[in-house]
Amino acid sequence: MAEKNGALLKELLKGSGLIEPYVLEQVAIDSERLHISIDRALQLSGQIPEAALNMVLRTLNMVESNKVSVNAASRALRLASRENIEVEEALSILKDLHKTTTAVNTLGNTLTRLLLSADLINDAQFTRAVATSTQTGIMIGRMLLLNKDINIKTLSAAICACLMLKNKEIEFKEAVEALKLASKRSLCFEQALFERGLFKQPRAYAVSLGDLLAMSGIITEIDLLECHELEIAKEKDLSQVLLEQGLVSREHMEIIVQVQGMISNQDIKPFMAVSILRRTLKQGVNIFQAVSDLKEIEKNIAATTSKDQTKIGELLVASECLSRDDLKMALSKQVADDGIKLGRILLQMNSVSEKALFNALRLQSLIKYKCLTVTLAIKILGEARLHDEALESTLARMNLYMPPTMQWFWV
Repeated sequence: MAEKNGALLKELLKGSGLIEPYVLEQVAIDSERLHISIDRALQLSGQIPEAALNMVLRTLNMVESNKVSVNAASRALRLASRENIEVEEALSILKDLHKTTTAVNTLGNTLTRLLLSADLINDAQFTRAVATSTQTGIMIGRMLLLNKDINIKTLSAAICACLMLKNKEIEFKEAVEALKLASKRSLCFEQALFERGLFKQPRAYAVSLGDLLAMSGIITEIDLLECHELEIAKEKDLSQVLLEQGLVSREHMEIIVQVQGMISNQDIKPFMAVSILRRTLKQGVNIFQAVSDLKEIEKNIAATTSKDQTKIGELLVASECLSRDDLKMALSKQVADDGIKLGRILLQMNSVSEKALFNALRLQSLIKYKCLTVTLAIKILGEARLHDEALESTLARMNLYMPPTMQWFWV
C-alpha cells in the first residue's frame, strides 16, 4: 500500500472508532518495523474483525476514486459499525441528514483568526490546512491537528475561546493573549484566563450535551472538538451536528435527552448519568434498570462519604500531596487569622506545590457539581502528584474527560 493510501487508511480508522488510537499507533509502528502495509499489519494483529477491515478497505477505495470525502467516509463507517449495516447504506442515510450542512472555511473563520493572531500557526500552515480541508471535507482545526501544526491542548483551548467569543463572554484581544499563555504552558483556556485575571464565572453551571457524551466515552474529545468547530462554522445546535456526523443515532439522542432531563430535575447526578449512558448506549441495558441500579450504588457512596472528605485539606492529605501534621499547623494559622484562605497558608508554608493546590481545587469543584466521586478525585490527584503534572495531562493519561467549565467555582 502506498504511503499516501496508508495515511488515508489511518485517518479512516481513527475517524471510524473501530480501533483505539493507541492500538492503531502500535500497528503503524509494527507496519514500519516489518515493512508491510498497515492493512496487513492490522490483519496480523487481530485487533479488528476481518469483515470490519474489509468494509474499511472498500470505503478507502471510494475515497481514492473521489466518490466520497474522508470526513463523510469516516462518519459512514462509524454509523455502519454501530447499526450493523453496510457502509453504502450508512452513506445514504448521512447524505439525507447532511443536505443542508456544508461548512465553508474562510479567512474570517474565528478559529484560524485566533491561531494566526496568537502566532500559533503561520500563513503557510494555514494555507495548507485550508487546501487539504477543502479537498477532504475535514474541518480546519482537525486538519491542523493531523498535520501536527498544533496539539490537542492548543486546539481545545482555541475552540473554548471561540465558544466564549460566540457567547460574548470575552473580547478577541483577551482571547488571543490567554490563548498564547495556554499554548506556551499547556494550560486549559480557563486557567489561562484565571492567571491573567480575566476569568468570569459562567452564568449557570450545568453539564452540557457534549461534555456528558465525552465523559461517558460515547464520543472522544477529538470528536467533541470537531463538533464544536462545526457548531461554530455552521451556526447549528450541537445535537444536530452530532447527528449529522453519525456520532449518535436519533434513538440514542432521545435517551440522552431523557438522561439530561433527569439531571436537570435532580433525579440523578452527572457522574451517575455517565454510567447510565454507558450501560444503555453501549451495553443495551434498559434505561430504567440502569437508573435503578445506579441509585442503589449512589446510596452506598453517599453513606460512606462525609462532607469533611471533600474539604481541600482532606483531599490533599488523602492523595499524599500534603502531610496530616502540615494540615493541622495550617488550620491552626487559619483560625488565628480566618481572613487568609487555607491554600494560601499552605503555599506560604511550602507544604504543597501550587500545581497540586490548583489540581485539588479544580477536582473539588467537580465534586461539588457531582461530576465525579471523592474516591475518583483522590485517585486522580494522587496520579497527578506521582507524575508532577497538571490536571489536563493526568486526565488524558487516565483516559478521562471532565467538563473544563465545571472546575472553577472557587475562583
